[in-house]
Amino acid sequence: MDEAKKHEPKRAEAFYNEAILTEEYRAKRAPNEDAQVAEFEKAKRMYQSFIDNAGGKSAYADAVKVSKSRIQDINDTIAFMKESKEIAKQQAEMDRQMKEQEAADKKAAAEAAAADKAAADKAAADKSAAEKPPAKPAAK
Repeated sequence: MDEAKKHEPKRAEAFYNEAILTEEYRAKRAPNEDAQVAEFEKAKRMYQSFIDNAGGKSAYADAVKVSKSRIQDINDTIAFMKESKEIAKQQAEMDRQMKEQEAADKKAAAEAAAADKAAADKAAADKSAAEKPPAKPAAK
């Protein structure tokens, strides 16, 4: 395709075909999300170049319509990817906060149980001391 663009730089079909190849294969097989977005952006530019080079020729009318639709689809896909990434980030933060809250609740419950046990032990000791008969005076 690069060769075709070198020989005829205004040939619209080369841009259209490469845009489809980039969108359908390169972007979807990118190693990570950032690379995928970069490939989608590249495909958008190629679709736009096709539209520009088609120059309103009736022979390209359907392909121009498809290209505009694909550009919109790419924009929607990129927006969805960014929103999903943000939602995942927010979910991770919420999970972290929930774990912190659970740990704090568990610690507070353990401290409350320890305080209750200490109070119960003191009450039992006080009751035992109150029920004990007074000590007899020492004999002379």
